[in-house]
Amino acid sequence: MMTILPTPSGFNYAPQASSCGTSQTVAAGSTLQSGAVTVGTSGAACTLTFPGSGFPTQARGVVVDTAGGSTPPYTISKTGITIGTATAGHTYAYSVWGN
Repeated sequence: MMTILPTPSGFNYAPQASSCGTSQTVAAGSTLQSGAVTVGTSGAACTLTFPGSGFPTQARGVVVDTAGGSTPPYTISKTGITIGTATAGHTYAYSVWGN
């Protein structure tokens, strides 16, 4: 059995949200690998920065609008996620993997 202990750059820390409008919320339990962010009242774009240095070399993943609407364009890098033209009040869930 393998045990993974958390570190400040570990996978079980929540990302930091920025430019996601006023009163943005990163869902409780969100981690580097999966979670959700709710865009604040005046959000136009939203950036989530992974804890520590993110993934060592690359990351891939998917972002969906939990309201069922079309998901705006997004990019995923080894250090975070940027959701372009995010809709205020919508929650965007993400799942990311990498190495």
